[in-house]
Amino acid sequence: MGKVAIVGVEGSGKTVLMGALCECYKYSSDDRPYLMAENQAAFMFMERIPHLLKVERVWPEATSMSDMRLMRWSVRYKNEVLDEIELLDYPGELYRIAFGERKAAEARANRAEVDEFLGHLTEAEAVIVLLNLADIKCLGTSARNIETVWITRGILEFTKKLPNVRKTFLAFTQADRYLNELGDEQNSGAAFLSQVPMIKQLFPDIVPVVVAAVDGVDENGNPMRGASFDGVFPIMMAIRWEEDCMIRLALSQCAQSFQNVKACYGSSVLKMAEAVTVLEGHVEVLKSVVQVLLPVYLRHIEVAEYDLEAGRLRLIEMKKEAIAEKLNREEAERRAREDAARAKAEREEAERCVREGGERREAGYSTGNDRGTGEPIAPVGRRMKKLFSSPFIGDCDQLRVQLALADIDSVLTNEYGNSIGLVLFGGVCTFTWPEVVVFEEDFARANEITQTFLTARKAQASAAEARPSDGLADWRCAKCGESVDGSFDVCWNCDACRTVDER
Repeated sequence: MGKVAIVGVEGSGKTVLMGALCECYKYSSDDRPYLMAENQAAFMFMERIPHLLKVERVWPEATSMSDMRLMRWSVRYKNEVLDEIELLDYPGELYRIAFGERKAAEARANRAEVDEFLGHLTEAEAVIVLLNLADIKCLGTSARNIETVWITRGILEFTKKLPNVRKTFLAFTQADRYLNELGDEQNSGAAFLSQVPMIKQLFPDIVPVVVAAVDGVDENGNPMRGASFDGVFPIMMAIRWEEDCMIRLALSQCAQSFQNVKACYGSSVLKMAEAVTVLEGHVEVLKSVVQVLLPVYLRHIEVAEYDLEAGRLRLIEMKKEAIAEKLNREEAERRAREDAARAKAEREEAERCVREGGERREAGYSTGNDRGTGEPIAPVGRRMKKLFSSPFIGDCDQLRVQLALADIDSVLTNEYGNSIGLVLFGGVCTFTWPEVVVFEEDFARANEITQTFLTARKAQASAAEARPSDGLADWRCAKCGESVDGSFDVCWNCDACRTVDER
């Protein structure tokens, strides 16, 4: 891994990020790699900065020119040293002097610091340039923010010319404050593309990463729960970006050593022993590399599997919601079709009634409904007169049949009068009896038929009273075919009178 330079102007979050790395990769008994301080400055930094973030919950002070410290760490797995890292905590103002357009006197006053800084960059194998997302928000409203982007461009142009630098990363810091704006694109470099298009145009091969060194801030802007492992993991991966190459190299060495072993088949035992020893060494190197990487990536595999399961559960819920929505939509469409069909039928019925009503008016009749038959009630301009009333609606119907046989139009009124009388007055009232009315010009003929009808009814009643009711046989109505008890002379179904042949 070699030297890694983490650089950026003041306020970009170098000190906080390095403290978060020390906290998240601090030595522990877990089966994973860790950082071990190798000088006093690194040890003091590793203990102090995480304490400020996690316990005191305050931000560390900005690094000054007099506070520059060279810190050395080693990356270890158990007791084995895997790599060494040198980090120099530079003050951000130094970057503006080195890469900005400052006065010559200011540059001469800090020449030693600038030379040391540039020398460290020259020896680095990987450079991570930090850029605070807050500095690129509303870029044109602040001269400092504009200068920050320009200085960042200068750093990238300088590192691009260095022969030892094999990888350069651009890390956007304080991402925890802008998660809502970044959304699902926070790890895809969308912020890089949209916020600093100039750098994207000039350095198309640069690798953008998004970093959240702390696990959220409180209402006052101070750290809440210390460092965030997930937030700094992209930086650790950037620091250890060449580990895939290490695995490929170890595999290649193992393969080459095995070919050498095969070539020693049939040769001397000494050559065979040497080849096997070399192969054993390469296998041990491969084991070490895999043991280092495996615990780190297993945790992120677990996180990815958790996210995958959450996504699958959400997919199931969305499918259920889609099915329910489809069923509701189909039900709504079915009801709409039924309502449309019902409305169409009602409209056609209304049109038919209007059409039939117009035909009746053309014939000189007003429209009406005689017990649901749809027959005309009264010609326009003609008066009607009461002919007959009875508490029994059957008597009225029988009379109307006789009138119809004589070609006399009649109308039944107060059809439900008895029911109304019972509700309003508690009994049957004469003024609520059903009535038969006819036109005045037909009243004389209708009255004669009515008298004949009443006389026949009285004769039937007298004959029924004189004849004993016991032993009378049932009879069948000639009109509707229903069977009627022998004690009755009127059909219970159609109100037809009993004929002489049925007696």
